[in-house]
Amino acid sequence: MLRALRSREGLTQQQLADKLEVTNTSVSLYEHGKRLPGRKTLTKLYDALNLSTDEFMLMLQVTEKYG
Repeated sequence: MLRALRSREGLTQQQLADKLEVTNTSVSLYEHGKRLPGRKTLTKLYDALNLSTDEFMLMLQVTEKYG
């Protein structure tokens, strides 16, 4: 889901990582479900990906359910 949202905004993993102030490896791990972003990073994702409130809530639910 994260990869699709990132692609929708035309961002590379490195560009998103820069916006989130994390490494591109972290973004890759988030996209593959091997690591969960922290609360601070989730807030930055909301802004970086121009998410609607509904999209953000869905992302949180998916993250909580599937880790």
